[in-house]
Amino acid sequence: MGVWEFAVWVALWAAILAKPGSIDPILPVILSSGEFLIVWFGIGIWAFLMFRYYPKKP
Repeated sequence: MGVWEFAVWVALWAAILAKPGSIDPILPVILSSGEFLIVWFGIGIWAFLMFRYYPKKP
């Protein structure tokens, strides 16, 4: 895991955990639909970039 990936995950978890009343950070149902969309859109972009540009193993 690269440094930028770690930073993204830390920021994501911090945003989810910082939500008042957030009990289960695995399933952030406390988020509004807009926030939920932004979070999952970010995860989707990250997953696409990981799939597209993941370093090839020799």
